[in-house]
Amino acid sequence: MRAWRTSAIVASPTLLRCVAAVRFACASAIADRSAPLRVTLVWTDAPGSLIGPAIVNDLDLEITLGGVTVYRGNRFAGEYSIAGGEPDRLNNVEAVSIDAPAGGKYTINVSASRISQGTRQPYALVITGDFTSNTVPTRHRSVQH
Repeated sequence: MRAWRTSAIVASPTLLRCVAAVRFACASAIADRSAPLRVTLVWTDAPGSLIGPAIVNDLDLEITLGGVTVYRGNRFAGEYSIAGGEPDRLNNVEAVSIDAPAGGKYTINVSASRISQGTRQPYALVITGDFTSNTVPTRHRSVQH
């Protein structure tokens, strides 16, 4: 197979108050493990309070590699992500950058820890890496009751 470098933009998906998470699973192999895997989540937040948390609607980015290693948005050592840590509760831009990604299945999870204003929170998700095939990530919604 011919390797291709790609950027996949998931445009205008929306998390609803009743939907706990949206998961993107991709089993494409990494063609060039020296090329970093980068995933960025961004959303426009409602104006925050001057007292209390500045962020109103809080989304979280999480990537699981091989069903074992978990990377959370904005947990870095230098310019690359480190495994583990707590979710970011301060920013409306979250990123994971893996220097030398392992091959195999990875799962990208976007979840809402809090949607305080409105019933929907649109966001954008950008995925870049060097993959062996043009597989579009599959999207699954998990419902919260």
